[in-house]
Amino acid sequence: MKIRPGFSNTVLTAELLVDCVRQAGNVFYFAPAKDLDFPRPGISRAVTRTDGGYRVTLTSEYLARNVFLSCDIDGFFTDNYFDVLPGETVRVDFTPAEQGAGREPEFHVRSLVDIGR
Repeated sequence: MKIRPGFSNTVLTAELLVDCVRQAGNVFYFAPAKDLDFPRPGISRAVTRTDGGYRVTLTSEYLARNVFLSCDIDGFFTDNYFDVLPGETVRVDFTPAEQGAGREPEFHVRSLVDIGR
């Protein structure tokens, strides 16, 4: 299938609102991931301590497809491999496998455009 001009950088977003509260959402793409042509997303992150772990807060200047979080210590993220829309704030909690590691963990953020670079 040949992709028509514009489809490699076009998306459709949908949300389910119940009493004006977002219950679910999805992003639909009109081209396979390998053919998507989006600018570097410009992801910003902030890390804060929480009871028992950390919260990673992400925003993006442009659409960030398949955002992947990693950490230099073992632990568990509440979410991973998600999209961040421009102007949207995404919060993901991280719980270290062992408490009291003795140092602050280092978090890394990558998206689809970072693969192969």
